[in-house]
Amino acid sequence: MSPKRKVVSTTSFVDPSKVGRRRSADVSRERVGTVEAEWSCTSCGTGQIPGFTKNCPNCGNPRNPDEVYQPPNWRTAKLLSAKELLEAGIDEDHSSDQQCGYCGGFSKPGTKKCPNCSAILTDVARTCRKCPNCELETNDVTCSQCGETTQPKTPNVIETIKSALPTLSFDTAGFDLTRLFNFWWVPVVVLVLSLITWALWPRQALVTVNDAVWTYTVSLQEYQYNAHEGWSPMGDVTGQEERIHHYDTIIDGYHEECETRYEVTGYETVSDSETVCESVYSHSTTTCYDDGSCDTDDVYTNECHQEPTTRQEPVYGNVEYCSQVADTHDEPRYATWYFYNVWEWVGISPAITSKHDFAPFWSTDFKIDDKHRESGRQEEYEVILVTEDNEDSYTYTPVSFTDYNQYQIGTQWLITYSGGMITEIEPAQ
Repeated sequence: MSPKRKVVSTTSFVDPSKVGRRRSADVSRERVGTVEAEWSCTSCGTGQIPGFTKNCPNCGNPRNPDEVYQPPNWRTAKLLSAKELLEAGIDEDHSSDQQCGYCGGFSKPGTKKCPNCSAILTDVARTCRKCPNCELETNDVTCSQCGETTQPKTPNVIETIKSALPTLSFDTAGFDLTRLFNFWWVPVVVLVLSLITWALWPRQALVTVNDAVWTYTVSLQEYQYNAHEGWSPMGDVTGQEERIHHYDTIIDGYHEECETRYEVTGYETVSDSETVCESVYSHSTTTCYDDGSCDTDDVYTNECHQEPTTRQEPVYGNVEYCSQVADTHDEPRYATWYFYNVWEWVGISPAITSKHDFAPFWSTDFKIDDKHRESGRQEEYEVILVTEDNEDSYTYTPVSFTDYNQYQIGTQWLITYSGGMITEIEPAQ
């Protein structure tokens, strides 16, 4: 490790050959100023509406609180002049403004509603005087509201300590209590979900077979000569008539319909400026050390200046679009409607047997011939289960006679149920 060198002398000088030299890698450009925010109309879909425009230029609806402001494209957005800022109630350096506690926007002292987010303003910490007559807080010696001489605000020690602590402030003056009623559904939803969870929570119970019933059904059909009607005859025609089958749309002429849309109608060249900062040679410094060596370094300083720029900014306006719309009427078209008879198999009353025992059988109380036939059979079983205290009962549906035959009257079973439905059943131990 080499020993540390000691500085013997330091001298500064200007190298004429380097005067005016710039380090291009350090050149930076930035736009400095205030731009106007934008918002979109949810009623008609129009976007990029300037922030100071409070009504949609397309449909005329005012901006709703839920239609929030969005930052524009900073590189292409128009910088607001000092006059435009002043007309909007904004001091360019914010030296005499009051700040909104909701969105952070600034406005003139005494402004009751924030021009940025429409909130009720109560945060006037930037004002240092207060009118003893109308209590307007301001930085002016003379009250702009009533003309009285304002007085310096006396610091409140307790409030100063409170402001230094990380506490959560709740401004009842700027808070609309009626907003709470917009959330009435929250406890209702919680209550409903709680009841559903409680009802569907799985439970177990010891039950006894109290009743059992089986039902056997034989479906039957009969061959019948029945009357029908329709556009196409499917059997023996018995009559017919002319009816309206459909309507044809006939064009009588055309008329013009127009609508107005708010959109880009062109572009205009806007002059602006940007701040250009560069590193410019200032001087050189020579540092000599005790070992006889010297180092020379060039020193650069940061210099900034304004350069004019231009950009293309869209121009918006109302554009009328017109189209030809047909004038029409409907004309009926007729066709033949038929009445006819056809032979067909039709379902009739089934043969049913049902008893509260464990000896099921099929009914034979029906006839089968060339005009009567069987179309299917169906088995149904049902078991009634009651708890030991006879307060609750459950219905279980076996899928077959073998399953049904297990549930003899008086046998005990352990069931798991949810929402009044049996999800699992097994013999009691």
